[in-house]
Amino acid sequence: MNKPKELATPAADNFWREYGAEDWSDAIVAAMKLGGIGELYFVSGSEMAFYQEAIAKAESRGWPAPKLVTMMHESVALHAALGSAMVTGQPAAAAVHVDVGTLHYGAAVHAAWRGNYPVLLTAGTGPRAFPGSMRGARDSTIQWLQEPRDQGEIVRQYTKADHRLEHQDNPGLMVSRLLQIAMSEPKGPAYLAIPRETAMLPLAGTTRFPTRDQLGVAQGTYPDPEHAKTIARWLVNARNPLVLTERIGRDPLAVAELVQLAELLALPVSEPGNPQVLNFPTTHALFDTGPRPQEADVCLVLESISPWIPGVSTPPADAKIAWVSLDPVQSRFKTMEFRADLWIPATPANAIRAIRETATGLLDKSELARIEERRQRLAARKREMQERAEAQAREAGKQAAASGLWVAYELGKLLEPDAIVLNDGLSNGVFVQRYARRE
Repeated sequence: MNKPKELATPAADNFWREYGAEDWSDAIVAAMKLGGIGELYFVSGSEMAFYQEAIAKAESRGWPAPKLVTMMHESVALHAALGSAMVTGQPAAAAVHVDVGTLHYGAAVHAAWRGNYPVLLTAGTGPRAFPGSMRGARDSTIQWLQEPRDQGEIVRQYTKADHRLEHQDNPGLMVSRLLQIAMSEPKGPAYLAIPRETAMLPLAGTTRFPTRDQLGVAQGTYPDPEHAKTIARWLVNARNPLVLTERIGRDPLAVAELVQLAELLALPVSEPGNPQVLNFPTTHALFDTGPRPQEADVCLVLESISPWIPGVSTPPADAKIAWVSLDPVQSRFKTMEFRADLWIPATPANAIRAIRETATGLLDKSELARIEERRQRLAARKREMQERAEAQAREAGKQAAASGLWVAYELGKLLEPDAIVLNDGLSNGVFVQRYARRE
């Protein structure tokens, strides 16, 4: 009988590049660095020495690898990674010890998921290989206790993807793929479990894999021009408009675009709930001076999870509502009672720019006069609010015990204009926001 012809399968695609590597762990840390990860926040474990060895080797040989930052607790490590991703706009990574270290990530996993932070959560796994059968195989009694049925299941509800590195994988490719997923909008965390014996598999001195950017990250999207025109017309004709946002500040370009649109049409901007970032200058005359949602005739919602409380502060039934977000129907949340006339899946900066450019061409003298009257009215309201806030702070300072309001007021006087403020004031957070006077 003739044997079936075997297909010649290449070991690498034509755009993959070659990097120095003697073990799979070398490829893992190289792909991290080439994928934008500058720091690996590391909590040690018996199966994870490969990270320390691979990064030390990379430093001595000039191979790409992130900086290893030793941490004492897993939750702190992941929170450090979240802060790095927030400030740099690039992914960060954390490494912890088997399933118990993954559990110790704790509520930081929730923050990563709900905050859309592109972090790579990694953990070692207890080895499964028979003792003495290969490098990294079982050699301690504790390792039988370190094997859950499915380690990724611990964080699966709070990640965009999870993977256990297997012998048939290309390690560099899998890291790049997870970073591609994490960095594509809506961004979010990914999880990689790495068995000790897999990390220690040998390579022949080099490895080939694609980087995150060679795979490509999904880029921002634009709204349909007709939808942008409809929203612009609603805003130009509105008598009591309101913009609501919680998260567009993740993209500084979106903040600048929103300021231009708000100033063009005298649109008041509100931040419902606890804003994740600075979305609009808090000292601006248009910030927080508008109507309540139930009083607005047009609402433009920009990257907001819950812009009002349904049934309590819902806009009027005849109000026009446009909801712009990378994921406007908020597919990560099961229960959502909000309505909108237009759900726009677009990058906020692109959508705001399109609305502003269209609105500019719709303005005539009557609209400009009406908009100017609203601008003056809101500016006067802002002055009244600032005077009232100042008086409240002075009165609070006369009390025997320091209050959250007074402490926030005094803090605001000390803050430099370019200081980064981390607002964890909880019930006092509104005072921190009021008196920090961020521009």
